Amino acid sequence: MKAKCERLCPARLCGPGGQCRVTDWSLKYNCSGKFTGDYCDIERQITQRDTAKVMVILLSVVAGIIVLLVIIPLVTVRVMRGDETYKNVFDNDKRSRSRRR
Repeated sequence: MKAKCERLCPARLCGPGGQCRVTDWSLKYNCSGKFTGDYCDIERQITQRDTAKVMVILLSVVAGIIVLLVIIPLVTVRVMRGDETYKNVFDNDKRSRSRRR
């Protein structure tokens, strides 16, 4: 990944993709990355903040999957078992259909 260009050189020297156009020898000396033409490619270190973002996203996905795996079977078991709350809803629906005919 490319680091932000402003770390190494002024914004006016920044090129596309976060690279620095390095024409000054002092800037070339400070470039720790490799060169692509006149551009200094700065490798970006993975920070704790990046790791935290990835962990939050993964935990959210896992929590969503767990919720789905718990809620769907609970609802289907209650409906199949004839739980009173669901039974009344379905009975009322059947009665209203029979009245329409």
